[in-house]
Amino acid sequence: MEIITQICSRCKAEFNGGNATLPPPKWRWIAGKLICGDCIAAADFSGHTSVTGGAPTPVSGTGEELEYGSLLRSGVLIDLADPDYSRVHIRDIASGLARECRFNGQIAGWWPVAAHSVVGSMIAPREIAYDFLMHDATEAVIKDITSPLKRLLGEAYARIETMHEQRCFKRFRVPMADKASVKRVDIIMLAAEDHVIRGIPTKHAFRRLEPRELNAAHCASVHIRNLHRPNANWERPFLERFAKLAPIELITEERIAA
Repeated sequence: MEIITQICSRCKAEFNGGNATLPPPKWRWIAGKLICGDCIAAADFSGHTSVTGGAPTPVSGTGEELEYGSLLRSGVLIDLADPDYSRVHIRDIASGLARECRFNGQIAGWWPVAAHSVVGSMIAPREIAYDFLMHDATEAVIKDITSPLKRLLGEAYARIETMHEQRCFKRFRVPMADKASVKRVDIIMLAAEDHVIRGIPTKHAFRRLEPRELNAAHCASVHIRNLHRPNANWERPFLERFAKLAPIELITEERIAA
């Protein structure tokens, strides 16, 4: 019997087998497109944007145009100069980070900030796993800038970044009480990504790590190697990880808001 491969129109996930006229279990035909169960679940979690896409409707504040306004996927218009994160949804964060490539995109293949955040939360100590998952959350709004450019931009950019981080962390109840430990996990992740994603030999990629961090770096490398896929949709894994790590009352509020 011929094996039929069916492909999700959204994330390009594949399902081998089944009937060409019927969708696989938990998959659906939506507006003539075959959508996998994972993409449907991620869209249902947010409640803002249909899996079929479409332009968002601005729902922010006065409805007036902002000089420094940025429209998020949910339709929230955020003022980059004086950001109000109260109506930013976790789907906005997941969507932005899933489409922001690490290393300024200067790599072979695709490895987004969402993947960096998810894997880092898997190797981080339990007490800071949620902090690490969300530590780059503001990049979904103000985007990532390489560290050398941040240093070049100086204090002006640092002030903007700090303001967004403080308001975003407050909105999503990120404790960030141990920033030093979060930074160490970030360094471990960078070493593992240098090794697996950029192909730098271990002895060079891991040279700045402390001996006690080497095991975590090797663990992260295994996760990255196993999860690194072209065209992978990292929005769903980020949302799933959020649902496991975030305060339960916050998860409830996000679902109600959706």
